[in-house]
Amino acid sequence: MKLAGLAILYYPDADFLKRLDSYKSYLDKLIIINNSEVVDTILTAKLQSGGNILIIQDGENKGIAKRLNEAAQLAINDDCEWLLTMDQDSFFPDNTVYIYLECIKSFGQKENVALFTVEYDERLLRKEDCSYKKVNKAITSGNIINLDIWQQTKGFDELLFIDHVDHEYCFQCLLQGYDIIKFDSILLQHQLGTVADYRSIKNLKRSSRGLHSPHRIYYIVRNFLYLSKKYSGKFSLDMKEIKKSILISIKNNLLYNNKRLKVLKYLIKGLIDFKKGNMGKLN
Repeated sequence: MKLAGLAILYYPDADFLKRLDSYKSYLDKLIIINNSEVVDTILTAKLQSGGNILIIQDGENKGIAKRLNEAAQLAINDDCEWLLTMDQDSFFPDNTVYIYLECIKSFGQKENVALFTVEYDERLLRKEDCSYKKVNKAITSGNIINLDIWQQTKGFDELLFIDHVDHEYCFQCLLQGYDIIKFDSILLQHQLGTVADYRSIKNLKRSSRGLHSPHRIYYIVRNFLYLSKKYSGKFSLDMKEIKKSILISIKNNLLYNNKRLKVLKYLIKGLIDFKKGNMGKLN
């Protein structure tokens, strides 16, 4: 299987290159797209674009969906059959990528699998080799996308810009009769938002809570409403799970984020823009 890999960046930290080392040697082609508005010449020099590495830095933040579609087409142009999609803060421990690829190679009827994904929560990790289950949704990081099936779909929905792009693509593929397979014996180290310990207002106990920027809250709220409307009456259990997660995130941000008034402002703006049909990038 010819495998391309994509890493989408947005002002990456200094440890990104170390995380990249956990999977880049397994790729036939590496595509790095920097969504930062400032071109990082130091990063370009360290990665040395050329050969099987393609670096795209155009000084624009074009979101996640557009970049995923762009990378998928670039990979197809280079005769790749599969595309590994990674966030800048994700990495595979040890030789996990090798095991992941071996599980895919031995999987029967993979021509009907829209994407393979992995486990993100170490507490849920199963020990059996290549154990898997069919799921309805997956986050972008750690997915290996079937590019032949990507061509049969409408691709990633660019109206979303960021947030719920992964969920929408999964739902789209499922409705076309394709499967999403999760190897629950394979772990990806991944972080969502900024995680820190805060003392509960209710019982004063300290616990970890994920916080987002006000702009991210805008996209999370607006895009969920768009997703709910687009797939109205479908995937009800998944929608309930997503909604519950969003409500917890909103609560945490309104209680513990030091920009809580701005969070509230952009939450309301997300509701208004959805009703007005204002999609794409936030102006």
